[in-house]
Amino acid sequence: MSTSILPYIQSQMNYYGYPILLVVGDFGNILIIIIFHGHKYNACSLYLVSSSVANIFYLTVGGLIRIFASSYSTWSLQALIMCKLSNYIPGFFGQVTKTLLVCACIDRYMITSKSVRLRAFSTLKRAKYVTAIVYIAWAIIPIHILIWVTISNGQCTRIGWYVTFQAFYTVFCIAFLPAIIVFIFGFLTYRNLKQLHSRIQPINHDMDTNNNNNSLKKRDRDLLILVLAEAIIYLVTTAPLSIVSLETMITQFVLPIKHLSLIQAEVFATNVAFLCIFVFSAIPFYTYFAVSASFRRDVKRLFVNSYRKLRRLPVDPSTNGTTQTATQRDIHG
Repeated sequence: MSTSILPYIQSQMNYYGYPILLVVGDFGNILIIIIFHGHKYNACSLYLVSSSVANIFYLTVGGLIRIFASSYSTWSLQALIMCKLSNYIPGFFGQVTKTLLVCACIDRYMITSKSVRLRAFSTLKRAKYVTAIVYIAWAIIPIHILIWVTISNGQCTRIGWYVTFQAFYTVFCIAFLPAIIVFIFGFLTYRNLKQLHSRIQPINHDMDTNNNNNSLKKRDRDLLILVLAEAIIYLVTTAPLSIVSLETMITQFVLPIKHLSLIQAEVFATNVAFLCIFVFSAIPFYTYFAVSASFRRDVKRLFVNSYRKLRRLPVDPSTNGTTQTATQRDIHG
């Protein structure tokens, strides 16, 4: 396929792909916030809600910029600003989301630890400080994008030494490092839960004790599934950007002067990779819905209650507080 058609495909992808993901993703993330809203937060739930807020900004602002910044055929200050922002926005809100996912996994590890000191460290107050630090840090760290990303040959791209720097930055900071941390703490959490089971020895066989142990086992399975599901999806959706960044870095050394067709192919591949990362921020709700039966029940109850309120029918009292009883049981451990 001739590379001359790639700009057209890229513009169509921006025109249709981003709006669909924006609507679907914002809808899902808003539902996550609604499901958790109105109940007492713990550290993990705060991280998840804050991550959903970041996802909404990332999808909305980043998506709109991508839609309207699909062409840089004319070099102008407006095009240059759009070029820089279309790369900086994902670098900010996208990394906030991933870092808060890491924080949630670390919190799950702490609250299942046998160490009293570690469990005590998991507090809502500390989580608020950590969340604020995450937002501030990732507003500052990607500033290099605003400085060195530029327009070259009608394409929003990177040139010179910054290609190498961006490749290493993308591979380690955006792709592998967060995913590795998520997997490590997911495994450690699972190990803590297994040790917790081995330490719990029921002194009688009454129904309450057996029900409590069964509930704990189900919670452990759901917690592990949620952690691994998010980590796997993250790894899959960030892998294309890592590959493209490595290819761009290698060809920068092998081919000091790149042909226009190669530049167009690299820019197209980069846009596809960014679209994959966009997918990651659009599907947390659907991931939870797919892997957690209790979360599905919460969603069903939310829609049933909303329908009854619209019809001015009495809300079933047994469906109140669903996030406190079901979702927090599955996700927050």
